[in-house]
Amino acid sequence: MHVVTTARPGQAAAPAASQPVPGGQPEQPAHQPGRDIAAALQSLARQVSKLQAGNDRLREDNDRLSAEVARIRALMRQTGGAIAQQASQLLAGAGD
Repeated sequence: MHVVTTARPGQAAAPAASQPVPGGQPEQPAHQPGRDIAAALQSLARQVSKLQAGNDRLREDNDRLSAEVARIRALMRQTGGAIAQQASQLLAGAGD
C-alpha cells in the first residue's frame, strides 16, 4: 500500500492533536466529571434544603391542625353533652 500526502518534506501532514484545525471548530474543553459531580451535589443540596424547609412548614401546619382538631372535638363533646342534657330535661318535662 502506498500513501500519498500533500505535505512537503519536513511539514506534518496534519496538525498536532493539540493544535486547532485551520478553519475548523474550536475544540471543546475536556469533559471534567469532577465539576459535573460537584454541580450535581450542589443541586442536590439545594433540593434537600428546599425539601427540609417544606417539611418543616408541613410539620408546623400539622401541629397547628392537630391542635385545632382537638379543640373542635372538645367543642363537639361539649355541645353533644348540652344537647343530651336538654333532651333529658324535655323528656322529663313531657312526662309531667
